[in-house]
Amino acid sequence: MTTFFKNQKILKIFNRKIKNILNLFFLKNNLITMKYQFSIFYFQILLTIFFFCSCSSKSGKEEKEPVVKIQITVTQPQNCSFANNLELNAVTKFQKKSVVRANASGYIAYLQNKTGDVITSGSIFAKIKTKEQVALKSVDTNSTSYKKFQTPTNVTTGASGAVSSVNYLQGDFVNEGDILGEIVEPTSLVLLLNVPYEYHSSVNVGTKCEIVLPDGRHIFSTINQNLPTVDADSQTQTFLIHLSPEYQLPEGMKLIVRIPLKQDVNVLGVVRKAVQTDETQENFWVMKLINDSMAIKIPVVIGLQNDSLIEIISSKISKDDRIVLNGAFQMPDSSIVTIKN
Repeated sequence: MTTFFKNQKILKIFNRKIKNILNLFFLKNNLITMKYQFSIFYFQILLTIFFFCSCSSKSGKEEKEPVVKIQITVTQPQNCSFANNLELNAVTKFQKKSVVRANASGYIAYLQNKTGDVITSGSIFAKIKTKEQVALKSVDTNSTSYKKFQTPTNVTTGASGAVSSVNYLQGDFVNEGDILGEIVEPTSLVLLLNVPYEYHSSVNVGTKCEIVLPDGRHIFSTINQNLPTVDADSQTQTFLIHLSPEYQLPEGMKLIVRIPLKQDVNVLGVVRKAVQTDETQENFWVMKLINDSMAIKIPVVIGLQNDSLIEIISSKISKDDRIVLNGAFQMPDSSIVTIKN
């Protein structure tokens, strides 16, 4: 309508100027007649029709385009619990290891145990023949005077457990005191946990922890002991966690230990994808639906988080609200939306 009135004003000015020009022309030639007046009237009608057509064509072009609605999916906040865990690496180790030593110099006449065999305390690990016994092997062994001398010396174990190493083969020569093998006690399995000293106020003897195994199993345990020294290079203190032999873990396995530092219970959380942020990740917000067709921007403060949810802190969000899940990226405030079925 503004364009129409503007054109009307221009039309009146144009008609006035045309009329003045024609009046001057006809007055100069003394030809002011009825025919002249009719021609002016006819010319004005043509100009009026032309301007009306021009206005109608422009008004058609100035019609507003239809509003584009953003298609979205929605989610709702939920009450949940979050925990801030300290994750550290740890390694398994057997505290008690028993070595089997040769009790005489000579040749190994019997050695049947292999790595991995389970052996009990007091059982025979090996038999050794001395050099003298080997030298006299050609003597008639049926002689009563030599039978006792030809009996090999038994080497017995001092602990029960699994054979972790065997260092010699049958027929090898050994000296007295040489280590024939090693036995580990499964009940002495512990986890060595190196904790940075900055966490000494949060990690102590008696602290609950969660152990994550490589196969996905979880073991809930307690820190049992600590060593009274700190590594000079890494500034970490070693803590010990006792593990049950029922897990049958090998020595040297690296595990993850989670120690809870902070826990929030019954707080509001939303799916991670629903929380938006800026380039510097200093400001956070969610898009909240106030009705079925409009979403507004609500600033939030984020708290603890896990793999799928983020704790949000805002007085303008409740668990009954609908939050934009898909489609919220770069969505302006007060956007017109439509919910996908």
